[in-house]
Amino acid sequence: RSTLFPSTTLFRSAMRFYIRQIVVPVVAILIASGSAQAEWVDTFDGRFDQTWIADSLTGLGGSSATFTFTSVNNMLQVQDLTVATAGGAASGFGVVNESFSNVRVGAVVNPAGESSMNREVGVLARLNPGDLTGYALTVDYLGDAGVMSLSRIDAGPTIVGLASATLPGFLSTDSIFIELEGWDALLTGRVYTEIGGSLLGSVDAIDSTYGNGLSGVVVNSQDNPGVALRGTYDLVAASTIPEPGSLVM
Repeated sequence: RSTLFPSTTLFRSAMRFYIRQIVVPVVAILIASGSAQAEWVDTFDGRFDQTWIADSLTGLGGSSATFTFTSVNNMLQVQDLTVATAGGAASGFGVVNESFSNVRVGAVVNPAGESSMNREVGVLARLNPGDLTGYALTVDYLGDAGVMSLSRIDAGPTIVGLASATLPGFLSTDSIFIELEGWDALLTGRVYTEIGGSLLGSVDAIDSTYGNGLSGVVVNSQDNPGVALRGTYDLVAASTIPEPGSLVM
């Protein structure tokens, strides 16, 4: 168990998010061949398409003054140039303020194929702003580790591992598509070579602790505090998974 997120004070001044209707061809693939309607999507093409709530956590529990959550070169950059051992962020995250229950959230990770990704880069689902609890699916990028981990975030906050797997032949320069799905108590994490690409690995677990919350992204370096926080994304989206029998064909 380890601390992941900062205090809940950042949510007090958060604005309501807005939805822009964006027609992107790959969204049909992201939301299971059109079987679910995307509630929000952000392509980071020169700007943010959504209003994000973002913050960081240092090793001492506060926020880092040098943490940034920005749209740069048509991608999302989650970064702190100050290492955690010098007071920088050990973890950073961002969510869009719409709550989902049965949810699918996905993102392209490391779209530029760089070698400076952090230890754990991934997505969040059912994150509750009141106590910062929910679920995370991350991939370990440090040293070509390639371990995908499905975790529950409990109050504290602390991380409880639910399932993990090693991606075969993973390299720290790989760009991947990561997807976390929650259907009632069934949680499923998948990693693909790209949107609509080959499946590299999957994990699943049964856990009914948290039934709804916000979706977003997370980068975590706390297991290696001497490495500066960094993670990049493209095309982050969240969608509701329809009830059986309510699918629109």
